[in-house]
Amino acid sequence: DRKVPFWEVLQLHMLSLSSSYLQYTEAQPPAHEFLARIAGSPQHPDEDKLPPTVDGRPSSLAATPFQRVPRYALLLEQRLKVAIKEGDTNTETAISKALQSVNGLCQKVNLLQMRGHSDGRKADLVSKLGLPSSTFGHATIIGEGTFLAKTAGASHPCIAVLTTDELTILCCKDPRRHKVKVVWPISLTNIRAVRSTSSPLSSQMRIPIADGMHGVIISYDDAQEVVLEVDDDLLASQWVMDLSIAIDAACHRPS
Repeated sequence: DRKVPFWEVLQLHMLSLSSSYLQYTEAQPPAHEFLARIAGSPQHPDEDKLPPTVDGRPSSLAATPFQRVPRYALLLEQRLKVAIKEGDTNTETAISKALQSVNGLCQKVNLLQMRGHSDGRKADLVSKLGLPSSTFGHATIIGEGTFLAKTAGASHPCIAVLTTDELTILCCKDPRRHKVKVVWPISLTNIRAVRSTSSPLSSQMRIPIADGMHGVIISYDDAQEVVLEVDDDLLASQWVMDLSIAIDAACHRPS
């Protein structure tokens, strides 16, 4: 009988998993409970007998199910290098296919984690600001930040929330941003241009920026413009990049 290489078994295993892997992980006992049972067993009567950990907690010894998948990928990457070095094309092809399957699952796991984290952030914002639960729909939150939203006629302290579908500007009643006055959604597919206030094109904007401030200039619909002003240049630059990526993804997403 032919011995089946590890990477072939792993490839078949990964191909059969998708969201079912998340269901599997949810059914497993938490690592800290498992290690606590070990610590209290006759073989390990106290926690001090366990191997040393980075943070002092026995749970840090265990890899979570989410952490296992990237480690499979790292293992395959190392074995692939050996196959390439040895000129073993058959093994190289087999490992490459297995690695593709593992990386595909990594992407699915990352998406599931991102959605779960997004749901928590949505709940926090809805609770904190007294918003309707449907404010952000089913879209995934990519980022949020505290800004001063400026238009040609007014400026408001705001919280900007970037999702996979739209940029939602929550204009607040007070500088502490405890209550929302206006919810201002801008569909990503309606945004025509995004640039920073430090870009050469900023001289063309109609809305003045205070000295020492940075921001994101957003042109949308036919002739509308809003500036998210902030005193942190790094945050402004990050938002320009995140918005540009999100807009590109939204415009190329199949309808």
